Amino acid sequence: MPADRPERPAIPELAGAEDLLQLQATALEAAANPILISRRDGTIIWVNKAFEHLSGYSKEEALGQTTSLLKSGQQSRDFFKNMWETILAGQKWRGELVNRRKDGSLYQEEMTITPVKNAAGDITHFIAIKLDITERKLAEEQIRQLALSDPLTGLANYRRLLDALESEIKRCGRSARPFALLLLDLDGLKAINDAYGHQVGSRALARVANILRVHCRSIDTAARYGGDEFVVVLPETGSEAARLVAQRISEESRSDAEEPSISVSVGAAIFPHDGKTIDELLAAADRALYREKRSPKRRSTTESASHPDD
Repeated sequence: MPADRPERPAIPELAGAEDLLQLQATALEAAANPILISRRDGTIIWVNKAFEHLSGYSKEEALGQTTSLLKSGQQSRDFFKNMWETILAGQKWRGELVNRRKDGSLYQEEMTITPVKNAAGDITHFIAIKLDITERKLAEEQIRQLALSDPLTGLANYRRLLDALESEIKRCGRSARPFALLLLDLDGLKAINDAYGHQVGSRALARVANILRVHCRSIDTAARYGGDEFVVVLPETGSEAARLVAQRISEESRSDAEEPSISVSVGAAIFPHDGKTIDELLAAADRALYREKRSPKRRSTTESASHPDD
């Protein structure tokens, strides 16, 4: 005979619809996801504890306000136009947006808005169920930055450099404005590696990268182009301004007394005068770099950097 099965505990019957509604309300209140219920016009009539925790607004502060209470200004009018058109048509809307907490800080959330209709089929309310995705987005951005960054210097890598150049060529092609490309080469890096070891050579590369950060604006892109080469993209920069930036970088690269002396040769190319494509600009900058290296003054500096003292 089969073993006796343990008896299942009896589930008490709900007394009626009132008990069911109370149970549903308790479940919504205890839900981990922030939930908001609004009227058709966007007036908030109910929020749960998770909403209070995420937004920083208490239930008393949120009720009677419109959902624009959370607006951050990060989304365009078209974004909200599309959202309202969708839910007013009776369709469910899903999307991601940036909202603002009571303390002014921003957070990113994933949201689903479901229209609620009455017996006549008219939309009376909206239920918004939210998910805080701020940490996930930060992690995704960190991964993206790592994929586009040089691991030694932290500057942009070759892929990100190409993206920046393509974007700048398109933008300046429309506006007919110039931009500058600087190609930098560390003179004597091999001699430093041979004399002091690759760790010291890596510090020299990192030192140049820090110099580039100091002299680059927020709109500029500094990238490690190869083993001992860097590229800097300078939007809205002509030949004279590019020459001054190159001069400052070159001068500062030789100013560290605690590390072996290095020098940086720089070649510049200006869009569209020196080229209208990435390859043309890089080739022009490379020719200018070669001329710089061949100049008598640069040869003298390079020789002293290439033969460090013991």
